[in-house]
Amino acid sequence: MIDLIPYILLVGIIVTIVYLRVFRKDRLRRRIDAALAAGLNAWSPCWVDVVREPGTAKLTNDQLGAIDTGLTFTFDKARKLHWCWGLDHEAYVLVILKGEKYKGINCLQLPNGSYVAGMVADLDKRIIVIPEHEPDELEEMARIVGYEAEHILCWWNDPDLYERTKVHAPGEGHPIF
Repeated sequence: MIDLIPYILLVGIIVTIVYLRVFRKDRLRRRIDAALAAGLNAWSPCWVDVVREPGTAKLTNDQLGAIDTGLTFTFDKARKLHWCWGLDHEAYVLVILKGEKYKGINCLQLPNGSYVAGMVADLDKRIIVIPEHEPDELEEMARIVGYEAEHILCWWNDPDLYERTKVHAPGEGHPIF
């Protein structure tokens, strides 16, 4: 009986770790779903549907323009590769969640404890998630939106490139094309 104690403890630790990861993942997904359901929508000048989590600041016109700038720049690069799928602003949804500063960058914390500057929540529905940015952080906001759109465009136009680049370390991997 005494020999089983380390194994029982190990199983308990593993179950706890798995439970916490699943719970935290569900929590992030619930935040995204709540933002989508909250009805705090705006539209960029090019008709990107922008949804924000309750408690985030209303976006300025310059911020809405930065979203279009990031997508337009990425779409132009994709057109040079003769890609034609996924190049319409109005098909994208941008979800803005409360984030936090990590090493001076606006980030979202993932369930595994790591941080990202942005992520794709749904490839097919073209849902991009980014943290809230200050009104004077337009270039960073445009860059992050464009980088996340790269993943969606790869998924639509070059599945092999998407598979090679869908997961990367923070600060690495962009621009993809």
